[in-house]
Amino acid sequence: MWTNKVNFTTKRNPGAIQRTRTWLKWRFRELGEACYRMSIKHLSRLPLHWPGKLRNKDCPKQIAYYLNVFPDWSEAFIQRELVALKKSRIPVMIVAQTTRECQFFDIQARRLMKETFYLEDVNKKQLQFYVYRTIRRKPFTLLCMFIYVLLCRPDARKSATGDRKVFVKALHLAGVLEDHRIDHIHSPWANHDAFVVLVAAGILKVPYSVQARAYEIYQEKASVGLVEKLRHAAFVITNSRSALSDL
Repeated sequence: MWTNKVNFTTKRNPGAIQRTRTWLKWRFRELGEACYRMSIKHLSRLPLHWPGKLRNKDCPKQIAYYLNVFPDWSEAFIQRELVALKKSRIPVMIVAQTTRECQFFDIQARRLMKETFYLEDVNKKQLQFYVYRTIRRKPFTLLCMFIYVLLCRPDARKSATGDRKVFVKALHLAGVLEDHRIDHIHSPWANHDAFVVLVAAGILKVPYSVQARAYEIYQEKASVGLVEKLRHAAFVITNSRSALSDL
């Protein structure tokens, strides 16, 4: 009789357990997000100090120029910068996450695209290899940078999902740059890209540089986390003396 009663109750209220699970799921999710926000607000950021790799003075630096999207229709000046660097015989490796449709780009942009290393073309197995290699060689460094990403607020849209994406991008970038023996990383923007460069440089223990433009300096939402991106850089570039004085 007891068994039949239990079965009858379960059949009569099939959604009770599911509703309870859903309620608990959202409650624990809210609690987790609250703890996450509290940690970011009250815990101090970890100091970052890493020495650059020692190289022969006669050996030129191997520089990586990192962007999220390259080329872009509204950033023709980035193309001019890269062409000028290459004409100066400075060894520059262009690294980007992705690109736009190339049918509207000019010959110069298409030529630079052929020289660009796109991270989206690297398969998951290679990314897993980079992760395992970093864990094996630099476990403490990787842990410190992971905690740093969790505690730091690089932009206005801070979230746990965003932190995970940033850390994966930085690991991916660091693995590729280590394969190419890069010893300096440059970000032409002081936005989200600069934070990815900061974390990748911390993993590799190499210096990085940032160019801060008017958008990141004077736009309120874009300037969130600007100090954190700049204070660890080997040097910072601006477009004018006025922008430099406002940093």
